[in-house]
Amino acid sequence: MDITHHGDSFLIMQVADAHLDFLNDGPPEEHTLKLISDAIDTQKPDLVISTGDLLSSQVSEHTLRGFCEFMAEKKQRWAFVFGNHDAEYGAPAPMLEQILLNDPWCIYEHGDPSIKGYGNYVINIWDKNDMVKWTLYMMDSGAGNKTRNIGGWDYMDHTQVYWYAKTRDTINARYGPHSSLFFFHIPLPEYHEVWNTKTCLGSKNESICAPKINSGLFTAMLEDGGAKGVFVGHDHTNDFVGELYGVRLCYGRGTGFRHNGRGGYGKEGFLHGVRMIKLGMGPEKRNDFTTYLYLEDGTVETEPVVHEPEQA
Repeated sequence: MDITHHGDSFLIMQVADAHLDFLNDGPPEEHTLKLISDAIDTQKPDLVISTGDLLSSQVSEHTLRGFCEFMAEKKQRWAFVFGNHDAEYGAPAPMLEQILLNDPWCIYEHGDPSIKGYGNYVINIWDKNDMVKWTLYMMDSGAGNKTRNIGGWDYMDHTQVYWYAKTRDTINARYGPHSSLFFFHIPLPEYHEVWNTKTCLGSKNESICAPKINSGLFTAMLEDGGAKGVFVGHDHTNDFVGELYGVRLCYGRGTGFRHNGRGGYGKEGFLHGVRMIKLGMGPEKRNDFTTYLYLEDGTVETEPVVHEPEQA
């Protein structure tokens, strides 16, 4: 999938864990949509990306259609990756895919059927000079791990790691060196390492729910000097960013209001929001990005708390 952009920067808005249910559930979901709407109106993103658990619904087809209508009314281009809850309660993933594929405002592809998961695909962002400046890797991080009864959260399958490496090499050979970002739901095991050993910006208010098995996706990223950042959700009250070996590992900001008003669970005083990601579109072969948070009260957080490493 290709996007051509003529500006000096490209702005992405990450929606994390909206957990939409009926879309007629009263104030909690109204607050979720208002937050997303206000962020779109004030920040004016070029692309909105839902990094999983957009849905948590027994009537997920109805809810997804409603969200598609909402984004169409906003005239907002958006992209989608599956989280562990999107296809858990209602319609299976193939039925939800048909809604996404038929939505003119949604960027989504099923991807190679030989690869594990639904929706492993890329978005290439081209500049005004017909150069690819960024590749966004959109990946399905699965749900629960069923391998050998190990338990815990799913890991990126070897077919996905191979797909990334092969796709990366093909794109680089065709278009030359450029920068890349990754968007999926469940954090990589390296999120533990970056929090424990590096200075991070932002908060960790709950355990990092990463898989027990490390299948090597992060190592594959390090093989390419253009890999700049990873963006996940899953852990509603974590929002930290830390750099590990030149790649920034980033949480979004929990977006959804539901049930108790905090997407199923939350932390008192921890405002909901979205993460904004500003991509450089300059003449350099490998551009970088900046990031900040837009919060439910309309404020912008550009200077998060600093966390020093807990381990030497």
